[in-house]
Amino acid sequence: MLVAPLLWTAVGPAAGHGNHVTARPQISPDGSVVVESLFVLDGGYLVLHEGSQRGDPVGHVRLDQGGHRGVTVQVDEDWWASQDETVPLVAVLHRDAERGDDFDPEVDTPVSAFGSVASSSFTVGKGDAPVNLVATKFSGHGVDDAVTVPRVELDGDGYVVVRAEEDGGPGGIVGHAAVEAGDHSDVEVPVDSDALGSDGETVYLWVSVVRDDGDGSYGEADEPVVVGGDPVRSRIQGTLGGDGGELTVGVNTPTETTSGDAADGGTADSGANGSATTDSGGGGTSMPTVGVLGTVAAVLAGVVLRVRRR
Repeated sequence: MLVAPLLWTAVGPAAGHGNHVTARPQISPDGSVVVESLFVLDGGYLVLHEGSQRGDPVGHVRLDQGGHRGVTVQVDEDWWASQDETVPLVAVLHRDAERGDDFDPEVDTPVSAFGSVASSSFTVGKGDAPVNLVATKFSGHGVDDAVTVPRVELDGDGYVVVRAEEDGGPGGIVGHAAVEAGDHSDVEVPVDSDALGSDGETVYLWVSVVRDDGDGSYGEADEPVVVGGDPVRSRIQGTLGGDGGELTVGVNTPTETTSGDAADGGTADSGANGSATTDSGGGGTSMPTVGVLGTVAAVLAGVVLRVRRR
């Protein structure tokens, strides 16, 4: 009798999702780092590690169970000041082993995602103003005559550019929209949906941010924003002619928390290492699907742990 309602509550928002985190390349002026999206089955912490999964934790926030998009983590101020112009980080999901205490890396260990640590490697560049992109929606985008990008932050006037996927990577441009310097929400990017396929088809698109070269018109001379050799961009999934059916769980924000030298945060994007973001627990589009049985098993494990702790 105890398990049934808890299981239903947990499976409702969690159905089809497993522990997962995706971060993208970005620029930060002050060590405020944005993680594009994540899903955590049983609550815990989002922790930024220096250089690798085993690197020192340099910032964290507490997370409630469920999906979160655009999560800001403030790294330690002294550590940030000591870093070079490009900073390699790994976003890792950790459990909250003792429920409600401060983050302790010795006890609050990383959670798994499909047999490996739920993590995402990415690079943050230092700059005078932030540049980041939050393009993911938890249930994909509806693509009619435009794509809505939830958040864009740019350090100068520029463009949000959408490309079709070709051979697993960015292909031809299907749309772009001008944006001024600053922080923007729900940016509408007109696209040529006819060039992508027919209504009802699932498509994959690549969204990037590009700086204007000063002429006020998008063209080949406008350069994409690049951090550590990787462009600031995101891969998204969409349905042609659909509304995307976004889950409201996609806009949750975490409770701020501070522990030791780690600072705390609140909301947005980042990540790649090498030529692409390195994620565990699924691809870099929307949340990975694990199926009902996988989700039920994971949630049951969480329920058992809760009951044992009582």
